Amino acid sequence: MSLKALQCKQCGGQITMKAGVSIPTCPFCDTPQLSVLSLEEDIVHPKKMIDFAIDEQKADESFRTFAASSWWYPAEIKKARLELRKIMIPAWMWYVELETHYAGLRSARTESGYIPFEGVEKLRIQQVLTPSSKGVSIHELNAIGPFESEQSHAFDPDSIVVPYELAELTQDAALQSAMKEAQRLHQLRLKKQYQAKNINVSCLFHTMEGTPTLLPVYIGVFRQNNYPYRIVINGINGKLIGKAPTDIRKILLIAGIVLGLFFMFLVCSGGIKACTPVI
Repeated sequence: MSLKALQCKQCGGQITMKAGVSIPTCPFCDTPQLSVLSLEEDIVHPKKMIDFAIDEQKADESFRTFAASSWWYPAEIKKARLELRKIMIPAWMWYVELETHYAGLRSARTESGYIPFEGVEKLRIQQVLTPSSKGVSIHELNAIGPFESEQSHAFDPDSIVVPYELAELTQDAALQSAMKEAQRLHQLRLKKQYQAKNINVSCLFHTMEGTPTLLPVYIGVFRQNNYPYRIVINGINGKLIGKAPTDIRKILLIAGIVLGLFFMFLVCSGGIKACTPVI
């Protein structure tokens, strides 16, 4: 099958797709500045791929839910036009078994308010994701994971009509990245579990099983006051991560209420007459 590689002149994102299939804009930053790259003949294709399970309408519904999830978001973004792009992201899916030795400080009824603690905990993580390209960060990918691995099947380049990124990580680099991410995830879990002020960890990895896989992702862009905001959506279940602006009007409203209450407190604390109506 004939493939071609494209690179965005604006953000540097790279994708691979069938020759003869056109894509008008970059799926990462939505700009039309794409140039053709020479495609290396020895590119190693993923072993597995997972197809999209939701369409653009379902992805858009996930965004509307996200837009309504915080009172601090401007009401306007609930009706904002969302520009969605399908992209297949090359990534390694890892099954991890690790043993973590930890030590730190947690809250206690002591003079300092903390006591030291330490221990050992084993953990199995069914899926740690390490992207093999730059289009989606490791934080974004794991935030919208897991991806339903039981829906994966053998990679078939002839069946792909959606552009996919060029893989850039070697297996060794992907392994090191996955180990760091698994350690970070276990450290966060232990810190939350013990409500620790801080915690240091050292991990021993007993099992690291990884499979290079193409993952279905929607990358969306919406604009507020002409500024673009990006979101990333799991193409199977609609799980979403992204940023939205804070409504400055609501911040000013809350600040005004707080200042008003503080002023009333000062007036009332100055004497009973100041806050008692005259009859």
